Amino acid sequence: MSLDPVADERSESTCSTVSLSEVAGLTRAVPYLLASDLSATRLAAATELGAEPMPEDVPRNDHPLVVEATGSEAGRRLAWELVEPGGVLLLLGEGASDLSFPMGPRWRRTDMTMVRSFYFPLHEVEANWTILRAIGEDLARTLCVRTDFADLEQTYRMFGSGDQLKPLVRIHSSKNGDTR
Repeated sequence: MSLDPVADERSESTCSTVSLSEVAGLTRAVPYLLASDLSATRLAAATELGAEPMPEDVPRNDHPLVVEATGSEAGRRLAWELVEPGGVLLLLGEGASDLSFPMGPRWRRTDMTMVRSFYFPLHEVEANWTILRAIGEDLARTLCVRTDFADLEQTYRMFGSGDQLKPLVRIHSSKNGDTR
């Protein structure tokens, strides 16, 4: 079985706000993408971008490519259970806890790649901009919640609780000097 995400039929991703950009990109590259998240808001955003909600009874050890982008211990464990032997587990999330996996047969049969989400070689800059240009409009429409400055405190509370995605606050100065 090919590990090329374009050739494989299934892929899975948790959908943190960082990972939603991965969802937007992967839905253009793979024919079938499952997404999971504890936040109904983020899961709805992933489905709007083209992913299918992951069923609770999704088969374990059955996915050639799994992208984990939350960094949470639960997300890492779920991703580890979902990837098939010989598959690829791409870890984008950077959690606060140490990362460890049992060093048994399963470890030896799983290719695992960890990619830091905000750092990449300079020779990849143009390719990343090309991808962003292709998915940027859909991603911005899905991720960015526009809000008034007067609602800033409530907007960030909602963001912090997971009820809202990335807030976009723009402050414009009017001609008379008032800020709105």
